[in-house]
Amino acid sequence: MRALKDLFLKYPAAAAAGVALFAAFAAFYAATVTNIYSFDPKYAIYMDVLNLYWIPSLSDPALFPRDPVAAQCRSMWGPFITEGPWIWLSSLFMRVKPYALGMALLSSLGCAAAALLVFRLALKSAARPAAAAAALLFAVYFLSTNTFFGVPRLYGFLAFLAFLLAAEEKRFLLLPFLIPAGFILYPAVSAGLGVSALLAPVFYRRHFREHKLLPRYAAAMAAAGLLCLAALWRSVTLGGVFRALGAGSGFEIDKLYQFVSAPVRPDSLWDLVTYFLLNFNEHGNFYPVMSALLLLVFLAGWCVKLGRPALLPASLKLSLAGSLGAFALLYLTHPVSASRQMVFIVPLVVVFLAAEGVYRLGGEKPRTLLVGVAAALVFGVLHPRLGLRESCRTFAPVYGYLSALPPDAIVAGHPDSDLLHTIPVFAKKQVFISDEHRDQYLFTLNRSADFTAMRAALVSALYSASPAAACALKAAYGVDYVALEDKFFTPEYLARAAASSFPLDAETARAAAKTADPLGFYNYARARPAFSWKNERSGGAVFALSSCVKKEARK
Repeated sequence: MRALKDLFLKYPAAAAAGVALFAAFAAFYAATVTNIYSFDPKYAIYMDVLNLYWIPSLSDPALFPRDPVAAQCRSMWGPFITEGPWIWLSSLFMRVKPYALGMALLSSLGCAAAALLVFRLALKSAARPAAAAAALLFAVYFLSTNTFFGVPRLYGFLAFLAFLLAAEEKRFLLLPFLIPAGFILYPAVSAGLGVSALLAPVFYRRHFREHKLLPRYAAAMAAAGLLCLAALWRSVTLGGVFRALGAGSGFEIDKLYQFVSAPVRPDSLWDLVTYFLLNFNEHGNFYPVMSALLLLVFLAGWCVKLGRPALLPASLKLSLAGSLGAFALLYLTHPVSASRQMVFIVPLVVVFLAAEGVYRLGGEKPRTLLVGVAAALVFGVLHPRLGLRESCRTFAPVYGYLSALPPDAIVAGHPDSDLLHTIPVFAKKQVFISDEHRDQYLFTLNRSADFTAMRAALVSALYSASPAAACALKAAYGVDYVALEDKFFTPEYLARAAASSFPLDAETARAAAKTADPLGFYNYARARPAFSWKNERSGGAVFALSSCVKKEARK
């Protein structure tokens, strides 16, 4: 152990390699060990990536031939498309079999790259004495978020870290050009980068004055603005994102309902701080727990040696000011987009505070190996219990059945069902309406009203007294099959929906209240399944709407 410690202290490259390996293994563990205490590289999935189910269809038009989102993306695809670089890179990993393993490898490489950027950022800043500790803490802390599990957020975060590093190294003429990089890779982050870049001449005014940088910097900012306009012009999705922002609260509205017992209220001061500034409902329970642990480490170090934090990189202060400025500009018009400005910078500040806490607790010595062992143990124990990595193995029989259906088959089901969300990825079949795809309809198709109407028709059909409404989905929308999970069709579920304050549950409650027997269609379909499954975690049936056609023909 001492020899390893001496190696890391003498050779920073060895420390960097150790940091990268630690981050890569931690990310692979996080991506493959699920919340049911199993190692599952085939069916472990993070739901964010399901929005990108259409990417493989760009090179294989036989996939999802009737899917409107896939068709729109294929029609707009071509040379010099703005999203081309990250879509191409993601598609390489999506070709890995199984799909989930490819995504795990992408997470591992992304986390390792980010940890190296944080390590270099620390080395170039006041945090140099605790650089390796900061990078190790960064890896496990950010793996409690969804940063590395859902592209393109991963790529946007790398652009964000590159911006911080360029500022820390005083390579200021790079800053403007990292704004369009963020704009292309993860548009939500670009507002904070833009305001931070505008503030750089203020934060570093002495350097700008001594090197007479301002004229060149202004020209670079103007060029960056033109690049952003060009990116917008050649984008598949960015134009739709801006249309969606203009549409108001419908864009990314799920942020207001996830991981909370009641809808988040932007006009509440408590919700503003907890859920928009700190994003505690963004990543589930694991992130708040890890945040508390790291802040306790900082407080313990502060108790050992009183004094203001001395190891925070200067670029973090710049970015924190810029992110808060962007937050203030956006909050009144679109609170969810405002919250995205804080989703990277706040946990990064916590990482460096915790690294300083460790440094003070260790008598101002790095204690890197001790930090690595402790971080690995804490993360290894807590991740399976609190993490959001879900195993879809319970639906494997359903995927097998659906995979054998014709390529153009369309499957409907409960729009909030994990089964339905994952069918395009694991069974390669189009689904009719999934809540995971709401934003795709909004900014890719500009058809928010259509999505709302189709969802209402689907929910009404699922909770109707007879199969007639479900059969009408075939004529109206081309639906071929309905996948029914038992858990969504119980009196207890309907009672919870009726008591819920969430709008999507209210739609279920309204549909159920319209009929004397809201489980009528479910019972009918369950008695006549084209396929059924039952295991310890789920059960249900797939009902073929072709039986409706046969019934009509007999009449």
